Amino acid sequence: MKDPAWLAVTPRMLLSHTAGLLNFAFIEPDKKMHLRFQPGTRYQYSGEGLNLLQFLIEQQQGKPLDQLMQTALFDPLGMRRTGLIYRAEFESNVADRFDTAGQFRSQTRRFPARGAGSMTSSADDLATFATALMGDKLMKPATRKTMLSAAIPIRTLHQFPTSPDEPEGTEAAAVGLAHGLGWGLLTRTKFGPRLLQGRPRRRRAELQDLL
Repeated sequence: MKDPAWLAVTPRMLLSHTAGLLNFAFIEPDKKMHLRFQPGTRYQYSGEGLNLLQFLIEQQQGKPLDQLMQTALFDPLGMRRTGLIYRAEFESNVADRFDTAGQFRSQTRRFPARGAGSMTSSADDLATFATALMGDKLMKPATRKTMLSAAIPIRTLHQFPTSPDEPEGTEAAAVGLAHGLGWGLLTRTKFGPRLLQGRPRRRRAELQDLL
């Protein structure tokens, strides 16, 4: 039987991680996506939600996400060391993987493109993107303001909880940890608002430094 709650899921919920999905389907007992709570009511980080949004965009545009990103962002901004899939020209400076004993394990060669985590980039290219984002070169200021506004507060012990039953803590509320549309946010720190990207957890000492 199909879950009628899926009809309530919107792209904004997928971007703000409030759709009700766990991080990835493979951690579900049956390896399928399930809504763990009423969409839009709670926060639960979900890479699967971003991949689902990727699928919708690709179906609408008729092209894979890596081509769309290359045309819309990377090429116009001159981000020549950035891509959603591995490319041969990256080989000379792609980060290699080593184990705790210092033994080489593998080189990062991501394929196919995944909206949740397959991008390869450089510090220079990320700085170029951030400058364009905050300099009104990518979108209207009103759109950026909406994207970087808190859509849902995060009260769990971790920014990326692995379970919808993870207990709440006090540290997240103290720094105003929240999620916007695609961005993690710290809304209350002594340095002002901050943006977050891809960090599974923040140590207590780091959070205290922001208060």
